[in-house]
Amino acid sequence: MSKLSDEKLEQLQKKIIKRICKLEADTLDFYDYKKTIEKYNKEGDFENN
Repeated sequence: MSKLSDEKLEQLQKKIIKRICKLEADTLDFYDYKKTIEKYNKEGDFENN
């Protein structure tokens, strides 16, 4: 099994977290994931949470 570098591991974790958030958001009819993620990406807050 190959080892992941810290950078690759961090990228993979971010992708997994985003997918989990999107899946959860899709189950909520009042939550707009696309608008929320755009807001966080513009402000840079998503990376810090």
